[in-house]
Amino acid sequence: IVSTSAYTGEDVSIGGVVHAIKDMTEARAAEERYSSLFNHMHEGVFASSPEGKILDCNEAFVRMLGYGSKDELLDMNAAEALYVHPEDRRKFSEEMARQGYVRNFECLLRRRDGTDISVIESSFATRGPSGSIERYQGVVMDVTDMKRAEDEIRRRNRELYVLNNIAVAFNQSFDLDEILQLVMLQIVELLSTDTSSVYLFDEETVSLSKKAAYG
Repeated sequence: IVSTSAYTGEDVSIGGVVHAIKDMTEARAAEERYSSLFNHMHEGVFASSPEGKILDCNEAFVRMLGYGSKDELLDMNAAEALYVHPEDRRKFSEEMARQGYVRNFECLLRRRDGTDISVIESSFATRGPSGSIERYQGVVMDVTDMKRAEDEIRRRNRELYVLNNIAVAFNQSFDLDEILQLVMLQIVELLSTDTSSVYLFDEETVSLSKKAAYG
């Protein structure tokens, strides 16, 4: 970067010209490295005002929320449009005001098509000379698939627990009515239902008889 200025001599004539040359190679290279990192990260990166207006974001953030371009996000208020639960935004703002950052902050965000995604966010606040927060900057990771996998594992573990208890019930008693009652209670717990009943079908009489009931 070159800045040029003329100066005058004592007789008000032009005394000469001063050229100030600043080497910006390293600064430009650092800027390009930052820009490349910003745009090629798989996680969503953003900057927003404390009021919720998105100031900048990378393409991963745009894709994560299902929008067609960055401009669509820059025109909206994230606090109102993206948070599924307003109390999550309130909690986020309170933590930012208190400690200046959040780590692994979990919340639900709403995509453009109306579906919800589970995210984990780590962000920090930038303050101005007066000490007030001027902007938030952070990284957001979509953990929806991971959450679904965890839920599926918990569901399967509950099923295995119930099946094990049913097997134990069969080994502890020879009374069919008692076994059916214990089995039914285990299924009620698994399905979280309010009422349940077990009927046996008699092929000879083509009839049903109730053997156990709950609720």
